[in-house]
Amino acid sequence: MRTRIFIDCDDTLIIYDNIACAWPDEPCEVHGHPFGVLRGETYKINEPLVASIKAYAYDNPCSLVIIWSGGGAQYARTIADIALPGIDVTTMIKDKTTFYMVRPGDIVVDDMSLDVPTKVYQPDEWAHTATTQKEIE
Repeated sequence: MRTRIFIDCDDTLIIYDNIACAWPDEPCEVHGHPFGVLRGETYKINEPLVASIKAYAYDNPCSLVIIWSGGGAQYARTIADIALPGIDVTTMIKDKTTFYMVRPGDIVVDDMSLDVPTKVYQPDEWAHTATTQKEIE
């Protein structure tokens, strides 16, 4: 069975410049940055993670790369198009209705703890190094 990789969007694939976001009732640490890109929050692409995803996709061309978000599949597609242009990915909502899709041994990278049957790596914790000397672009 092929390993799949599930990558979160906000505060994982993209990192917001401002830790405190503009929600009136609760600090950002409580809810993250939902739809931050669409709301105009400044961010940077998590380049080390993007490099690892590209290397993984290159080394595992038949594996499924999934970009998911609590903001839904369309938001995940927006983020994937920004951070991973030209990389073939599937996008979907990330919630309790899709957690069952994660199998033991799959790779999950997320800034949040998730109820899935495999390790959830923090955004700066997982890295895939290309198995060839060729630089992945």
